[in-house]
This record gives sequence, C-alpha cells and structure tokens, in this order.
Amino acid sequence: MELPITIFLMISFFIGVHASGRIKGKVKNFYIAGNIIPFWVLALSLTGQAIEMGGTQDNATFAISSGFWAGAILPIGIGMSLLILGFFFAKPLHDMKLMTLPDFYFRKFGKWVELLASIISVTGMIILLAGNLAGIGILLNYALGVDPIPAMIVIAVIVMIYTTAGGLFAV
Repeated sequence: MELPITIFLMISFFIGVHASGRIKGKVKNFYIAGNIIPFWVLALSLTGQAIEMGGTQDNATFAISSGFWAGAILPIGIGMSLLILGFFFAKPLHDMKLMTLPDFYFRKFGKWVELLASIISVTGMIILLAGNLAGIGILLNYALGVDPIPAMIVIAVIVMIYTTAGGLFAV
C-alpha cells in the first residue's frame, strides 16, 4: 500500500516542478496557464476538486445512514452549479479577462469589495485545505499506520511545492 501512495506523491511533485518551466515568470501563466489549457483538462480538474475529502467522507456517511439520495445530494448540487455557471457566466467572465474572482468584484464595486471578497475567498480555501489535509492524514493513518500529523505536514509541503512551482500548468 505504501508504494502506490509514494509513487503518486512523487509524480505530483515532479509535475509541479516540471510545470514551473512553463510559467516563464509571467503571472498570467501561473494563474490561468496562458489560456491554453484544453477544455477536457479543465473539466477533469473541476471534477477532481469536487471529489475532496470532506465531501467524499460525508457522502459515504450520508448514503450509508440515510440512503442513496442523501449521499447523492452534494455531487448533484456541485454538478448543477458548475453547469449553471458554465452556461450563464463562463463566457462573460472569460471575456473580462479576469485573473481571480476578486478581480471581478474590483471591476464592478471597487477595491474595498475586492478586499472583502479576497479575505472571504482565502479564508474559505484555508478551511477547505485544512479539512482535506486532516482527511488525508486520517486516511494515511488507516492505510499505512503512519502518524497523521507528520503525514499532513509532508503532504502540505508537497502540495505547496507543486502549486507554487507550477500554478495552473501543474493541473
């Protein structure tokens, strides 16, 4: 069980490091990969983000305790929200050439609303990341018998290097 997990982590790490060469020092390449990522890669990336630790564990718990539909609510809701966003908002937002979601709020409402949106976005992502790191620590404890705290630290360092090195190209 240790070998597949180790191989996956090493592949992820090297993808991030390799992708760092594609950024070429440009912020646009880091955040949006120069707008050259194919649709299918973005679709798989969004799908992968929807399959996160908290949602996966909660869905399994809901399905076991209350039946299929209780466990299906979250993935159906995420899927519907992505479709609605794609059909109604993707093109106008893409045409605005935004780098981040708070950029939209800056253009529409000014710097204070952008600041508030940034704080809310960063806080939400920190909470999501903390939940996912705790979940991966618990899973590695069950699967490999390792102490969850050091496992979370190692995973956090790998994810940090992967992301900071390659940005969206690392997807």
